[in-house]
Amino acid sequence: MEKNLEYYLGLNYSFNVKPDLDDGGYVAEFPDLRYCGGRCYDCKRRMDQGYI
Repeated sequence: MEKNLEYYLGLNYSFNVKPDLDDGGYVAEFPDLRYCGGRCYDCKRRMDQGYI
């Protein structure tokens, strides 16, 4: 049975945050989602906004 988009959006995905030593700020990587990640300068604000 094929699952729809809502199913995958409802899953919890782990992520790793590490400092970006070259540009400053932080990089978030999602190990379960290949090629998916993001950058931010204020991780707490981004998490509060639901981005990571």
